[in-house]
Amino acid sequence: MTFQDDCTALKQTPIFRDVDVAKLKLLAIASHRVTLEDGELLLRQGDRSDGVYVLLEGTADVFRETPNGRVKLAQVSHGEVVGEIGVLSGRPYSATIVAAGHLSALQIEKNAFIEILTEVPQIALSIARELGRRLERMNERLAALTK
Repeated sequence: MTFQDDCTALKQTPIFRDVDVAKLKLLAIASHRVTLEDGELLLRQGDRSDGVYVLLEGTADVFRETPNGRVKLAQVSHGEVVGEIGVLSGRPYSATIVAAGHLSALQIEKNAFIEILTEVPQIALSIARELGRRLERMNERLAALTK
């Protein structure tokens, strides 16, 4: 894949859709492509949050590590962003993300991500909406468990 492919992939990601192409190019420069196979770790709960990942192809499972083992929280796929909670909160990653088959992603370095958020506030709004949707889904799952 080329630099231009990375720019195109970012433009097709919902949270970056409305970002100026020049800013996307800067973001692409500050990123690097990660390719994983089934079962390989994209990020580990508790590790230092050093970037966010834009999933380009494939799927990944999101787990919470507990004293009783892993609990699967969700599955993420093409166009989704992971790792943003840790970067935004300044805390370690809050979940473990494992490739479920072949996975390709762009890792955007933490400082570059924070910089683009300050320059393009609609990205922050898109992220807030997505986090709200995730919270709603989690609340629905918790409610279903209590029935």
